[in-house]
Amino acid sequence: KLIGDPNLEFVAMPALAPPEVVMDPALAAQYEQDLQRAQSTALPDEDDDL
Repeated sequence: KLIGDPNLEFVAMPALAPPEVVMDPALAAQYEQDLQRAQSTALPDEDDDL
């Protein structure tokens, strides 16, 4: 109807797949090191502030 062509028909756009996550291996290794460091670090006692 926009251009007067009765053969022209609007259709729904197909759903596109979301982009896959691309992660830098060096960044993943840094995150792994940070996680290991955090797991091995002792937390301070909460009673020290009283």
